Amino acid sequence: MSKESILIIDDNELYIDALEAILRDDGYEEIFALTKGHNVLATLENNKIDLILLDISLPDVSGIELYSRIKENKLYSHIPIIFITGHGDVKIAVEAMKLGAFYFLSKPVQPYELQTLIRCALDNSKLQREIASLKVQLQTNQSLIIGKTPAIKKVMTRIAQVAHCDATVFVKGESGTGKSLVAKAIHESSLRSKHPFIAIDCGAIPSSLLESELFGHEKGAFTGAVRKKKGFFLRAHQGTLFLDEITNLPLELQPKLLRVIQEREITPIGSDKEIKVDVRIVTATNDNIEEMVNEGKFRRDLYYRLNVFSIDLPPLHQRREDIPLLAQHFLNKYSPNTKKSFSKEAMQTIINYDWPGNIRELDHAIEHAVIISNSKEIQKQDLPSALQSKTSSPSLNFDSLYTLKEMEKKYLEKVLMHTSYNQTQAAKILGIERKSLWRKLKRFEISIPQNENPNEAK
Repeated sequence: MSKESILIIDDNELYIDALEAILRDDGYEEIFALTKGHNVLATLENNKIDLILLDISLPDVSGIELYSRIKENKLYSHIPIIFITGHGDVKIAVEAMKLGAFYFLSKPVQPYELQTLIRCALDNSKLQREIASLKVQLQTNQSLIIGKTPAIKKVMTRIAQVAHCDATVFVKGESGTGKSLVAKAIHESSLRSKHPFIAIDCGAIPSSLLESELFGHEKGAFTGAVRKKKGFFLRAHQGTLFLDEITNLPLELQPKLLRVIQEREITPIGSDKEIKVDVRIVTATNDNIEEMVNEGKFRRDLYYRLNVFSIDLPPLHQRREDIPLLAQHFLNKYSPNTKKSFSKEAMQTIINYDWPGNIRELDHAIEHAVIISNSKEIQKQDLPSALQSKTSSPSLNFDSLYTLKEMEKKYLEKVLMHTSYNQTQAAKILGIERKSLWRKLKRFEISIPQNENPNEAK
């Protein structure tokens, strides 16, 4: 039974009753409700409130205005606020989050999502003092999450918000933007940091083996199972399991992952015994997962469970001010004893390039330059040829409007043409594995001319 008290502000009494039922099922006893906003300060004055669920559309005052009133009062500014919004109010709710709201939920609210976010918000509120010191800790733990731009600072703030609770986290961003580093930073900054951090690339393991890798198997469970194997979930017990490229998870395995999230237990292949697991799950993708959900290629219910708390990583070209810092970091990494530096021309070339492969491509480019350079200063000619020949990635013609799917296909074609259809080089620029590029070519029905790169390994 929870001692925390929650205030619901919503003009729909039936919806208040529904929210109260969800909260009482989760052990909350102290629940207050208002149907209008004008009495909120009096309610806060007369009662100890730990969290507010606020409808963004009220009859007497807007949710945004009410939020501002609460946060302007120093006595109540620490109270976390979760907005409840209708479909048409999502843009307003996003603006509220920019002002500092903890999160927002769209109606109809899913019980599990509401309960998880409330626990996360309450934990976050209790640990505000720890978060102040946590930011110092994050600077150490996020040694590769380097930057000073507002975009990357927002990412760091999101990590700090979610680190100390067990909500599932979905990290979204282009290939090479540092999704695995974010997952690692969440783990290292959490109460699970002394326990295992296990990372698995769902796209790198054959689908026929993935179930065994995740859940384990008993000896003799199938041909080749000569010994009992502990899966990734058990190996990550009490720690964090990072499922990268989650969109590559086969449809037939998705219900099993959903069940693990719901029940917190697994059943190894060949066993009839259920094993309890205590694992924090972080997932990531560079695909348009919402599109895949709409196309039936990824289960909607699983996506909702995975996307309780999301972190969006910006591409490198949107945080250009961070490029010199990152470039210097990689230079120190690959030449720790020689103290190399960049010439002005080389640094300007690095800054002006659009980095379609993001941080991973920058990492490889600096490593290449260190290998080529025979002086203490990196010159422009030491950089990869892609940077020397142009200072921006292959351009697209925006005279016509395209869907995201069409745009992705056109960009793939541009990169392939840019590399003379060298798939290994194209994959490196895109920041993906060659196997992933092959799948994309198959998906978009892009053919490679037979007379191009005949000697390249298939």
